[in-house]
Amino acid sequence: MEVTNRALEEILTKVVSSSRKDWADRLVEATWAYNTSWKTTTGFTPYELVYGKKALLSIEFEYNTLRLAALLDLDLNHAQQEILL
Repeated sequence: MEVTNRALEEILTKVVSSSRKDWADRLVEATWAYNTSWKTTTGFTPYELVYGKKALLSIEFEYNTLRLAALLDLDLNHAQQEILL
């Protein structure tokens, strides 16, 4: 537990503003970053150890959805086409 807390503290130190008043807002992001980071000791991410599968990041989901829409010749607006490229 100490190792996890130390890692979260390091992440928060990097992303929290100089006033240090927004740490609670950044805690969810820091925890997600820690839980989806590969650990050399186990060879897995904490997320994989708990849920038994890799975490699907929102950008990966969006990219795969847009790629599939393009393959199926569905109508994509210009912004979606730019994201896909």
